[in-house]
Amino acid sequence: MFENETSVFWTPTQIAERDQVSRQSVSKSLKKLIADHKLEIKRDHRGRVSHVSIAHYDLLRGQFSNPAKTNQKQSGLNLEPIAQADSFDEARRQKEWIAVDRANIQRREELRSLVRADILVDALEYCGRDIAKIIDRLPNKADDLALAVSKDGAHGLRVALKNLSAEMRTEIATSFDKLIPETPIQDAVSAGKE
Repeated sequence: MFENETSVFWTPTQIAERDQVSRQSVSKSLKKLIADHKLEIKRDHRGRVSHVSIAHYDLLRGQFSNPAKTNQKQSGLNLEPIAQADSFDEARRQKEWIAVDRANIQRREELRSLVRADILVDALEYCGRDIAKIIDRLPNKADDLALAVSKDGAHGLRVALKNLSAEMRTEIATSFDKLIPETPIQDAVSAGKE
């Protein structure tokens, strides 16, 4: 989706420990969020998910997961020695960066500067199919082009190709005009927030 320097990245193991769920459960959630919502991640040299933007993960999980299936048990006191990375100051610093990340994501959604990838892919596929149909009809114009060459030579061919390209542009524009009335002004996710 987008990556910025302020993002706090956690490993799937850290997320599993925080949420007190199994690593497999986190991996399953990650797989779905990456595929469906383009969750911001980093991969290791073998292509596996090594780190996840924790703010983006929490935001998407809050929007798209079933709360009945998430395990949010509160643990008792942890008497293990605290590592430097797990100190109170580090936790507070990460919490602030997570809050900033969440606010940035929500602000981009409000400004409509984020594009839903699934809707964009569907629209691009539709447009690509229609353009391909129009281009695939080019061989049907071979006789008209040959006639233009036989009458006026290269100049006749140039004029015929210019007319053909104008005709194709008009067909493409007409095809796209048909798409506009079918497109909602807001998608279901954006409409639910207002």
